[in-house]
Amino acid sequence: MWIEQLPNGKYKYVERYEDPLTGKVKKVSLTHIKKNNRVEKEMFMKLQDKIEKKLDLKDVDSKITLRELSDKWLKVYSENAKLSSVSRTKGSLNTLNEVLGDVQVSKIKASHINNYFLNKMNARELVYSSASQLKSNVSRVLKHGQTYHGLYTENIIKAIEIPKINITEKDEYNYLERNELNKIVETFTQSNDLELKRMVVFQASTGMRYGEMASLDYKTDIDFSDQSISINKTYDFRNKIFTSPKSGDDRIIYFNKDIAKLLREQIYYTQLLTMSRGLPKENTQLFKTPFGNVIQHRKVNSKLKKVELDKRVRTHTLRHTFVSLAVEKGISKDLIAKQVGHSDTKMIEVIYSHFTKGMQKQQKEAMLDFKII
Repeated sequence: MWIEQLPNGKYKYVERYEDPLTGKVKKVSLTHIKKNNRVEKEMFMKLQDKIEKKLDLKDVDSKITLRELSDKWLKVYSENAKLSSVSRTKGSLNTLNEVLGDVQVSKIKASHINNYFLNKMNARELVYSSASQLKSNVSRVLKHGQTYHGLYTENIIKAIEIPKINITEKDEYNYLERNELNKIVETFTQSNDLELKRMVVFQASTGMRYGEMASLDYKTDIDFSDQSISINKTYDFRNKIFTSPKSGDDRIIYFNKDIAKLLREQIYYTQLLTMSRGLPKENTQLFKTPFGNVIQHRKVNSKLKKVELDKRVRTHTLRHTFVSLAVEKGISKDLIAKQVGHSDTKMIEVIYSHFTKGMQKQQKEAMLDFKII
């Protein structure tokens, strides 16, 4: 650092630095009315800070907003993600961008995001599970900003916290007992909803996701000689398209003789529907509406809701029911996971835990009544 006296009597404190991108030597300067040891130290520190800021900003898109960065990340993310996942993620980020979208990322603090979560959750506009997903998404956006736009966001990501409030009771592992499943089947039999009855029995017997079941083509996907079904697509109800299975991988599942009979009944029903409604013969979906469209899961859920049971029942409940019945049968967790299309046994283990607790209760009741003399 050196000092130059200006014509007006003030002093200019000057320091050199090298621009790492161009290799050229540049200068920064500050002026002060005094010249003494204390001022020199103060000016030296300020000049160093000024140089650091100039160097830091060389690779930094300092004016990019959170909404702009979100859009840039989504463009990259959508290249390999399913359309349904992109839509969900975009919707999640939009809720945050409504409040913070116009703020420059370089000026965002973790407290801004944390207060957003706190306010939304206190107002019961955001449940804990949705907040957790949003936290994951915004963290990936900020990470993208650091990787590709020179923004230092690591400390923000580490400091984002979700208050443990507004936690909804989980029913994602809800499943039916045998008597409850039988009641649903009997209800649909009595109401003459025979196709719906077949859908319930079929899903509970195979563990398929509803979208996978709704996508089945009886000509290309079902092999009666091998008693197997090829799961190679699912239906995206939001975007109204057939797409790859949720796991991304095709799989083969198997069915027993009772399900073979059920499938033949359904194929016969579908063929009659096709002829009576004048539908295209090439439309060989196993389940379809009188107009040849995919049967919406909302319609099935609405029917399931009307059955008088002490629990909330949806199509996904039937998938979990398959897992519970398979666990009861003693089938290994790995085989169950393979049948339902899970890459791990986490969901199976949770249901297994619920199942064993029920067994412990039965064991206790049996032992309390057990007498030998």
